[in-house]
Amino acid sequence: MLLANFNDSTTCNHVQPRATTYSIQEVRNNLRQAVVLVIVGVLRQVALIAINYEFSADEYGRDWNFFFTLAAVKMLSSLVLCCVPFGVRQPWVFSVLVSVAYELLLVKYKFKEFLEKGTGLNYEHNRGLINANREGIFSSFGMLAIYFAGLQLGLFVFQTRANLRENTKFFVKNCVVACVFWAITYYLHVHLEVSSRCFGNLTYVVWSVAHNLTLINVAFVVEIICFVLSCYSGEERDKGALLYDFDKTLVIPGGCQSCFKRNKDEKRCSCLVFAISSNQLLYFILGNLMTGLVNSMVQAHGLDTMKALVILVSYMITNTGIISYLFHRQIRLKL
Repeated sequence: MLLANFNDSTTCNHVQPRATTYSIQEVRNNLRQAVVLVIVGVLRQVALIAINYEFSADEYGRDWNFFFTLAAVKMLSSLVLCCVPFGVRQPWVFSVLVSVAYELLLVKYKFKEFLEKGTGLNYEHNRGLINANREGIFSSFGMLAIYFAGLQLGLFVFQTRANLRENTKFFVKNCVVACVFWAITYYLHVHLEVSSRCFGNLTYVVWSVAHNLTLINVAFVVEIICFVLSCYSGEERDKGALLYDFDKTLVIPGGCQSCFKRNKDEKRCSCLVFAISSNQLLYFILGNLMTGLVNSMVQAHGLDTMKALVILVSYMITNTGIISYLFHRQIRLKL
């Protein structure tokens, strides 16, 4: 859910470098997407009850799930960005304000005790809509802070970089920023409180930013390696000579003609990247359905390493295979 939330904010349209305002039409689109997420969340809850699927109420609450959280983040972020125009270009301000204010509420005003124990007597702590779903409802503020942080990262990532030299500089800067966030995470973990997804506290927000920055760096390393290896050619490859120029346009191998026709920039990229990007929500839903199917068919506890590995590989091949087939058939789920 963290990756889905962060990825949605990083790649949404209004954080592209050309965006300067947030229109009413974009608010309507996001609200429409939020309604779809709520419907999916309701269907998920109904399905869990119908098949008597075992799940932990300690993570999101009795009646809440991650689709409701995503919907809440969509609606809240849309309203904030529409009412405060400068937020489109400086979303980090809202990320800091929301995360710090929520952390003060948790620590200084002892709101954390309510999230841990609820209100009333022990046997009443799950009574009432808010009481029974307090973890999911109020952790949405932490997810909102993460969403705004993702918007800011999107503004940084989608800056125009024409060649390998500029991309290398971006990678170095990103590594420095990631190290700073990991250092802050460690400090908060030791001196404030440990990271908690159930609470969505400040430590969790900072950790999520550091985690996703690290993932972006790893992906970037893979792309740069692919680019450098693609520069070996012909007789020079046998001599061990590396043919590349730091001012050369960064072109990633691994694409196909179908990808070339759809990519307006005419840059090569992995087909799987295009496939997942074109159906992000469907891929997310498919992953959840597959997870539930595996959990209902296999007892995860006690599985040996080889069986677990076979299940994981089969799981990924199935998910990516379906989403890749839909991509090449030009089938896209539009909200």
